[in-house]
Amino acid sequence: MAETFLHKLQNSIEGAAHFESGSMTRPEVILWLDPEKQWQSIIPPLQQQMPHLLILGDYDKEKRTGPAIWLKCMVSKTLAEATWSERQTPVIYMPGISKQDFKNISNGSTPLLPLMEYQYTGVLWLHRNGKEWTVNAFLMDSDNGLGLKLQQDNATKEAAISALSKIAETDTSYFPAHVNSEFLYSLLFPNETQSILKWLNEKDTFTNSLQSPERAVFTGICQSRYDFIPDSKNIKDIVEKFAQRKNNWQKVWDTFAASPQKFPWVEDLLRQFCPSGPDRFLFPEESFPQINEEREELLRKTFEGFNQLSVEEAANKILELEKHHAQRRNWVWAETGKASLANALQHLVVIAEIISETIPTGSVEEIASYYESKGHKADYAALKALSFGISIANKNALTVAIGKLYSAWLENLAVKFQTLIQKDATVFTNQNAVELNDEFILFVDAFRYDLASAFTETFLKKHKTNLSYTWSALPSLTPTAKPNVSPVAKSLSTTSECNDFRPQTISGKELLHPIFKTELQNLGYKFVSEFSDIEVGKKHWMEIGKIDSTGHTEQSGIVKRIEELFAEISETIETIFANGIRKIKIVTDHGWLLLPTGLPKTELPAYLTETRWGRCALIKEGVKSDLLHLPWRWNKQVLIAYAPCISFFKKNEEYAHGGVSLQECFVPLLTIENGKQQLRNISVNIKWVHLKCSLEISGADTTCKVMIRTKHSDPASIISSSEKNVSHDGRVTLFVEDSDKENSAAFIVITESDGTVIHKQQTIIGE
Repeated sequence: MAETFLHKLQNSIEGAAHFESGSMTRPEVILWLDPEKQWQSIIPPLQQQMPHLLILGDYDKEKRTGPAIWLKCMVSKTLAEATWSERQTPVIYMPGISKQDFKNISNGSTPLLPLMEYQYTGVLWLHRNGKEWTVNAFLMDSDNGLGLKLQQDNATKEAAISALSKIAETDTSYFPAHVNSEFLYSLLFPNETQSILKWLNEKDTFTNSLQSPERAVFTGICQSRYDFIPDSKNIKDIVEKFAQRKNNWQKVWDTFAASPQKFPWVEDLLRQFCPSGPDRFLFPEESFPQINEEREELLRKTFEGFNQLSVEEAANKILELEKHHAQRRNWVWAETGKASLANALQHLVVIAEIISETIPTGSVEEIASYYESKGHKADYAALKALSFGISIANKNALTVAIGKLYSAWLENLAVKFQTLIQKDATVFTNQNAVELNDEFILFVDAFRYDLASAFTETFLKKHKTNLSYTWSALPSLTPTAKPNVSPVAKSLSTTSECNDFRPQTISGKELLHPIFKTELQNLGYKFVSEFSDIEVGKKHWMEIGKIDSTGHTEQSGIVKRIEELFAEISETIETIFANGIRKIKIVTDHGWLLLPTGLPKTELPAYLTETRWGRCALIKEGVKSDLLHLPWRWNKQVLIAYAPCISFFKKNEEYAHGGVSLQECFVPLLTIENGKQQLRNISVNIKWVHLKCSLEISGADTTCKVMIRTKHSDPASIISSSEKNVSHDGRVTLFVEDSDKENSAAFIVITESDGTVIHKQQTIIGE
């Protein structure tokens, strides 16, 4: 192990007491003279490893400091606190005392007089040239010190003294071939740009927190590298240098831009000293928050005026605005959340580009291909743009812009899709129950296709994924559509009575949730309520997500819940994989429409219907209607009426589903395979002797860990005294420390190094 700076220093000091036992007397004390007080900063850490290091000064027992008479008592070990061993020679550090001062003790009355005899009974720690050791000399000395090549200018010598305590903490391999003041300053202030920002943020509070040597170094850095003196009286000039970002100031700005939240008062300074008139052109536009705010206000007013434009004019305006505002997304104010409209603009650009293209109308397959490849991106862009409507004013402005751009495209797409479906509805009318044999089906409520696409791109890069699509059952409501993507579909009657669009089982039971779970179990599927329900080799059905209920209650506020949904799905997937499942199929019941300006209303009086929901209705027999009618999934003799275009039968809503549109009916099928190592063929032979468990494991390598848990999927339920790596011969011994656990059930669990469960085996402790 490399010798540290402090050990080198200690060895050099103690080496001064070396003597030939046959011809010399051991020195009574080692005197360390430091006329310029260069070594003071290193004394406290050095005392921690040298209990025999004493200091000349005012009495302080804790610091082993005292006057000459106290030092004599300590050297002679007449005081209880002199606890060093007999083999150690005491050292007296004498700050401010030179070799000449010590020789002249006898010339007058001095507090040093009691130490005079140590000129003869002690020894001085001196350089080979007979002078007191300086920091510079010791750092350069290859025999006693570090052997560094220090630049011999005053700045470097002063920096070495100031940075001495940091030098002591630094691995010598870190030092460059030639050490200068800048390197030494970097030890004291490893991130000088952050230190300058802290000063701007805290001013005198920051400088007062520094020790005197550090304060001097900091001031030197500010003067030599940044051309300012850290004094609040100069704050205006300093802020202007910061805002102009010339030379080294650019690094300071970059540090600020990376984490502006760490320096909240810096923004206030920039705001306070923002120039007016032509002087603004002397600075980069980004520098002052007011400029960004003025641009945001201009963008807000432009959006608010979109109602006066045609759709084509609005789309062109968006592309023009992007040229002027795109750069603001890279400004520091975007990081602080104060460029929301500039951030929203990039998503409005996506909408503007998509709506400028022609929607194909040759067939259902053709329009579906268009929606799969690009159309769904307009839906997601509308969600993302609206999510930046944090303030009421911004939300209102974005609502106008989205309403102008997106609603016209949404209506156009819906009309063309419904026209095609009216001619050929086989994608809905030819739906039949499919034999499902998936090990794990994860049902995500109202997981619209655009969300599934975005989730796949963002969250599943480390897994093998396949995103395809299918068609929701009609009407696109949970009671009808959820059973259609489940194994239960084969157990349902296709002559069901339409009670709130909920089918019945072949045996005539209403498909309420308890019956749904029972039917799953009858088909060999476990309904997973807790992750501990998962069993490798079994088939599972699990349900997550609250997008639909949230959409109905929060309307367009749902845009702020999308990231929460993505996080929930991601965590669920990883936990399922951690429990040994290798492949997951994600299904959903339906998508939805969302328009922040509100969906248009189509009149359909309730008295004309048996059942009326927002986007669909069962019209009473004999009532004539021009609405689109299509067969119900669970009884083709029952015809359901659908609201035209994107309209709503009830009050003006922003969120809706149940109708016939690509957003509602074009739903994702997502399969995910664990990208990690495949399951291994592992076997475990278990032998218990009371609370000692001896295992013989085959099929697992030494990177795998083995432990005992009460719940195989819960790492917190471990009851073995530790988890162990599988040995080369496969033999592992584990212990259960809690004797109360004897005769109770547990699991031998084997995981990969990252915690993924790859094998579990039930056992009875002690049997």
